[in-house]
Amino acid sequence: MIKRILGIGCVMAALAPAPLWACAAHLTINPDELGFFGGAMVRMAGLAPPEPVFDLEHPAMVRAGIGERSELVVNYERPYFSKNVRLKVTGSRNVNLHSQELQLDDRKGTFTIPYELSGSGYDTITLTVSGEHKGEVVTEVGRVYVRANLQKSKPSMQVSGR
Repeated sequence: MIKRILGIGCVMAALAPAPLWACAAHLTINPDELGFFGGAMVRMAGLAPPEPVFDLEHPAMVRAGIGERSELVVNYERPYFSKNVRLKVTGSRNVNLHSQELQLDDRKGTFTIPYELSGSGYDTITLTVSGEHKGEVVTEVGRVYVRANLQKSKPSMQVSGR
């Protein structure tokens, strides 16, 4: 009886719509919060995603004024034996980027990405790192959300005629 219920549940989960699967990323187990032995068990069981090969350290969200030039600072670190590592930067329709692709020659370093926001909306800057590590091509993606600063209008003085 329990096997039938589990089988029906698996079939229903496979038929679930794609937006529902997006929530799965929020329901993953973080092995860093489980301590040494708990984290090791979660990793050995395959319940946690693998460690990233290329480490990118960037803010999750930045704010910028519309029409103003801003910069995003990103720290990176790559393995010693990796090669042909490059970073491709793309932006959504309201984000104008001044540099599109960078070659990451040093093992660790910092770079700035200049950008300009042309309008308000749901905007992102996508950082795609690709390179060779242990004979395999590895690609990792990071995303920075960009929000426009709202211009506060000065309150107009209203005079009432009495």
